[in-house]
Amino acid sequence: MGNPITTSHHLGAMSKDIRSAMRELNEAELSLSQRRFSDSMESAHVALEMTDKFGDDTTKAQILQFIARINNIKARYNNEVNLYQESLEHLNAALTLFLDKKEDYWDILLDKGKTFLLQEKFENAKIIFDEILAENVEDYSTLYVNLLLAISDFHYLQNHYDDAIEYAEEALDKINDQQLDERQLLECYSQLVKIYLRRHEYGKILEYGNKTIELSRKFEDSEKEFVGLNAIAVYHGTKYDFKMAMLNFRNALDKSLEINYRYGTAYCLINIGTIYANLFNYNEALDRYTTVLDDYEDVLDESTGLIIMNNVGNIYFTVGRLDEALDYFQRALNMANSMNYTEMRAHIMAQISRTLVAQKKYQEALEYAFESEALIEESGNIEGKQINFITLGNIYYKLGDFDLAMKYVGKGIVSSKQMKDTVSEIRGYRLMSNIFKKKGNFEKALDYQLIYSQAQEKYAMEQRNRQIMDIEIRYDIQKKEQEIELLTKYQNTLIRQRNKIAEQNAELMEANQELKQFAYVVSHDLKEPLRMIGSYSQLIQKRYAEDLDESSGEFFNYVNEGVDRMTKLLNDLLKYATVGRQEEMEWEEVDLNDVLDVTLFNLSLVIKESNAEIKKEKLPTIISTRSLISQLFQNLVGNALKFNKPDTPPRVVIGYKKKNNMHYISFADNGIGIPEDAQERIFVIFQRLHKRSSYEGTGLGLSICMKIIKKLKGTISVESEEGQGAVFTIGLPAEPPRRRVTDKEDSQNLLDT
Repeated sequence: MGNPITTSHHLGAMSKDIRSAMRELNEAELSLSQRRFSDSMESAHVALEMTDKFGDDTTKAQILQFIARINNIKARYNNEVNLYQESLEHLNAALTLFLDKKEDYWDILLDKGKTFLLQEKFENAKIIFDEILAENVEDYSTLYVNLLLAISDFHYLQNHYDDAIEYAEEALDKINDQQLDERQLLECYSQLVKIYLRRHEYGKILEYGNKTIELSRKFEDSEKEFVGLNAIAVYHGTKYDFKMAMLNFRNALDKSLEINYRYGTAYCLINIGTIYANLFNYNEALDRYTTVLDDYEDVLDESTGLIIMNNVGNIYFTVGRLDEALDYFQRALNMANSMNYTEMRAHIMAQISRTLVAQKKYQEALEYAFESEALIEESGNIEGKQINFITLGNIYYKLGDFDLAMKYVGKGIVSSKQMKDTVSEIRGYRLMSNIFKKKGNFEKALDYQLIYSQAQEKYAMEQRNRQIMDIEIRYDIQKKEQEIELLTKYQNTLIRQRNKIAEQNAELMEANQELKQFAYVVSHDLKEPLRMIGSYSQLIQKRYAEDLDESSGEFFNYVNEGVDRMTKLLNDLLKYATVGRQEEMEWEEVDLNDVLDVTLFNLSLVIKESNAEIKKEKLPTIISTRSLISQLFQNLVGNALKFNKPDTPPRVVIGYKKKNNMHYISFADNGIGIPEDAQERIFVIFQRLHKRSSYEGTGLGLSICMKIIKKLKGTISVESEEGQGAVFTIGLPAEPPRRRVTDKEDSQNLLDT
């Protein structure tokens, strides 16, 4: 139904809410293309709720239109006709949002007309199509082509095939002349396929079926590929090339199962059953027919269900299971009576009469045959006429009225030839031979016996050929199934390997967690003995100060300085080990101006003592983790103040810009700078560029920054020349990283012939 929704808004100019709505809409379109209706509808409603917040009527109208399309496709797939009314309600709501009638308005109105078509409310659809045509919408090329195809469908559904072809070909010319989207070309090809199938123009079916398959595969449109494969299968079936017909029907069946197109699946199973019946493989035919009746009855129209019932009854009659044949014929007759389907009533009564004759219930058979004959005279030359004539002839033969028997059998043979019913024709020849034998006309009896023998031999030869073809088809299917089995084994091997990798990843995560815990324990638990060493060292130094010489006092100073450095190192190691634990990361709105103000307050003493100058631009509010951003700012501003030039007051400039959906915050200083060959290793743990006597620190500050940035899925870089200061720039995503969806969550997450 229609093309994917597009919008004239540019993403860069959209508000955050609009962008979020359009992302949800894209998710909905993807789910719909895979026919995951629940997921598609859920995403569409989320997008709709967002539009209610920012009040964009055009976007809201498009989403309402898209929801209507979901309902229409779902209704068509599952025969849920109540959904069409919901579609009309959504489309009416969308139309009220337009003050001016423009292209979007006409596109939505066109979808309303298509919905009426799906309901077979042809007058309502015509009123809408005429209204759009009156607006001279030819300038809107895409809309106009869609309108032409809708009008073609309007005529197709009412069996006006010449008009349907005329509008479809006009649409095709428009597409080719203006070099429009190939997706519209695909819609046009599939429409022509439908029409030519109804017209039985098999050359056209082959031409447009192949074109439909080619384009559908390009756009990964499984439903349109089904349409093309089905058309090619029908073409080969009409040419009695059952092998190619079966191949294409099975491929079409795979496509319909892939997208859960239940009507298409039922249609393929029926045709595969019919092929098996033509190949005299009645078990396989019955299996397909009964599967459709048992599992797909809800998507079948009454006439199709009726025909399947008749086909099943006919197979049971052929294999001699007469009681079961009568049961299915009677069920078919009940359906035909309820539908007032005169032609099929006549045909099925003829079938019932024939079955009763086989059970030697001649009087009851005669009643059904007479009623069938009356209906046939009312309806004209219909399928079943030949069966009834032969059956009447057989009844009169059994009752001993050979003249009446001869009269009806003669009519039956003529009708069988007209209907190309070889089986009934052969029955007629055999019965005529028996009648002449009973009448004592042995010459005529012999003539018909010879005709019967020749026809029977020819039919038996054809039967053998088709049975051989059935064996070939079953061999090909078995071979394909073996290939599928091998592929399945290969896939299972890949799954096992994936599971093994997942187990290894789990082990690595566990080992990583243990390393984090080890670093935490080491850094945390070592601080206590260090504190004791430092405390007792200072106590000894203080208590025995008079007894210590100058060298001993210097030694104790070294001990205290080492304890102090070790404590700082362990504190920083603890920060590094515990930074950004996943379970502690809370995504929230963070005003970066507030975070920067707190950072500058914490460093206010250093700023005051160094007479530093701080300049800052206004920063944005983002979705992030406040604690990690605070650590990041603290380290970067602290470094800018720390590595300053002697006798030069520090100057720090904090800048901001946004580019490509990223927030970039820069920290520029006038400090000592960083040599070019050292700019990569400064982010490595424990890497120091200066002696401790010149600049204090543990070499972990920038390593912590790098780890934080990785947690936030951002970037960090440095630009510097030695002696010319440095500029550290961090990039933070405008949107938080999406949470990974688990496999469990993700799993929750017909062609008219």
